[in-house]
Amino acid sequence: MKRFISLNGKYPRSEALIRATRDHERGRIGKEELEKAYGADYDRLKSIQTGFSMVSDGLLNWQDIVRPFAYLVKEAQVGGLVRYFETNTFYRKIHFRDTTIRNDLDRWASEYFRFGNLAILPSPYTLSRFSEGISISRAGELIAAAVEYLRSNGYNYFFLQEPAIVYYEDTASLEDLGRALRSISRKAGDAMVSLNTYFADASPLIRDLLRMPVSAVGVDFTFTDIESLMEAGWNSDKGLVAGILDTQNSLMETEAVLSPVMEKIETGLRPMFLIYTGSSDFEFLPSSVADRKVEILRNLGGEI
Repeated sequence: MKRFISLNGKYPRSEALIRATRDHERGRIGKEELEKAYGADYDRLKSIQTGFSMVSDGLLNWQDIVRPFAYLVKEAQVGGLVRYFETNTFYRKIHFRDTTIRNDLDRWASEYFRFGNLAILPSPYTLSRFSEGISISRAGELIAAAVEYLRSNGYNYFFLQEPAIVYYEDTASLEDLGRALRSISRKAGDAMVSLNTYFADASPLIRDLLRMPVSAVGVDFTFTDIESLMEAGWNSDKGLVAGILDTQNSLMETEAVLSPVMEKIETGLRPMFLIYTGSSDFEFLPSSVADRKVEILRNLGGEI
């Protein structure tokens, strides 16, 4: 069984970048100085991922998981702040008026995907759920267009972030989600596509999720018991993105705690391959804490 480690979701910005962003918004520094601050954080992210098979840019300049898609289409408005599940972060709901993709897809992609080979995107259901005026099907078409472009530009791995389907247990939308994922997977070709759930127990929907046309399914093990997945049975042809680090808690996990969890996952579920990562976005942690948690994964021998 191949085993990897990776980042998951948005990564926290350093205090220096946070200050630079605020100073730029208030007119204290120019665009060039802000870009230097971003460059320093991007260099830090590259450094902590040295030797990783999957490398992410951390979505540092994404305001939230859906906002960039407001700028991919011809006409969409960014609405008011809405709390992001039960966290202390917020997103802005997108109101789609015209979902025709703009002609400058290359410019859009260069803005939001700075480096790496792992692209982290919203899943069609979450994009539709967090927006107005767009169906799951059309959301899937937008994401598929982004995946097709990124695949042709060196991206080999795709995480589709899907907290909403398990949080709301929306079984009525599973069929629509499956169709949308099928179109995305076709555009991805032989690249790995994972549907990553978090913020809720995945076990009630796990059999449906394992039937989705994706390479892997992501599970937040701060909410989901391994035993419940063992009882349901894991498909031998599906990989598992295992969120074993608690990204909403600054407490540092130890080898004594994580090693038995990893052994139970590997012997009890036996997925096609494993990617160990955080339970959800690392952005809920201070950057120094997030860096240390990634180092914990490295020290556990994640890349084999």
